[in-house]
Amino acid sequence: MVPRRAGGGERHELAASGADVPLLASFDGIAIAMYFGDHPPPHFHVGYAECSAVISIERLALIHGVLPRRVLRIVRQWGLRHRPELIRNWELASSLEPLHPIPPWP
Repeated sequence: MVPRRAGGGERHELAASGADVPLLASFDGIAIAMYFGDHPPPHFHVGYAECSAVISIERLALIHGVLPRRVLRIVRQWGLRHRPELIRNWELASSLEPLHPIPPWP
């Protein structure tokens, strides 16, 4: 895993994808990231241990992948709290602009 900041900085290699993506937040072993210029619908990527998933920003629903139930619940609660920041980062990523870090889970 290669850490760098979200603004052009922190990056994380999500377990299943093997891709280096900008890290938005990291807490309790959970890494939340977003690709630049990714396909719709607006979403973010989650890595946890050997699991990875894609979560929609609008509904905070699992698009694909697998996460432990407890981790999915935490990610959804975090996403609900930070939805405006996620939407803004999606817009930035779509424009290939640097992303802004988002505070971790309390």
